[in-house]
Amino acid sequence: MPRPITDRDWGALQGAIAGEVVLPGSPGYELARKPPIARFQDVRPQAVVRCATPSDVAETISLASRAGLPIAARSGGHCFAGNSSTQGIVIDVTPMRSVSVRDGVATVGAGARLGDLYDALAAHDLTIPAGCGPTVGIAGLVLGGGLGILGRGHGLTSDHLLGAEVVLADGRGRGSIWSGRTPKPPA
Repeated sequence: MPRPITDRDWGALQGAIAGEVVLPGSPGYELARKPPIARFQDVRPQAVVRCATPSDVAETISLASRAGLPIAARSGGHCFAGNSSTQGIVIDVTPMRSVSVRDGVATVGAGARLGDLYDALAAHDLTIPAGCGPTVGIAGLVLGGGLGILGRGHGLTSDHLLGAEVVLADGRGRGSIWSGRTPKPPA
């Protein structure tokens, strides 16, 4: 049975995660709640949780589930359908912004932006078929398919995803999914 979230619940969440719980009235709330798409800038979530780890995401989903609150994942906030905004809890994965490249394969954090990824790949003479907006969140881009400027010749961004670490929708577990493909050797 859903129940309202109390100040004690928010405090417990903050104590359980490495990231930050940003509540209405907190410094930074106005900036944290607004996505780049103006159409959704009036949406006021009960909290924005800046998740630093997949465990932070799982803890936040678990709390939202117990309280019956909707969640919205935000890696860049550029969703024209408004799916990165909610009146419940915004799970902002921006702090998980790492990008590394090894042996022609990029390992990308859920909060990385397309510009971060392009820069890391360019240092290795690599690229991916993706868009041209450097502030677009790569996680949302890939999960949405990833239409981009190299798409005709090289397919969607998601066609090049080899695997992902995921947090399950119930917040109780994590797992990995793999495409079963091996990366092409660098050209």
